[in-house]
Parts: sequence; C-alpha cells; structure tokens
Amino acid sequence: AGHHLDRSALAAKLGTSEVDTEVEARFRITVFRPARLSP
Repeated sequence: AGHHLDRSALAAKLGTSEVDTEVEARFRITVFRPARLSP
C-alpha cells in the first residue's frame, strides 16, 4: 500500500498518467526481478 501512495503522489505532482505507468513498471521490476534471481 505504501508504494501505491508514492505512485499517486508522484503522478499528482507531475500531473501525468504516463509517470504512474513508468513507476509501476519500475516497481514490478524491483519487486519481482530479485525474487526470480534469488535461489
């Protein structure tokens, strides 16, 4: 839930939905990639 608030705040600051999508993509990479690389 914390990252969701950050995304909303960032999107609100820049006033664009494109940023929200980019942040979401980065978040997914940050969360899932280490999990897959971990044994």
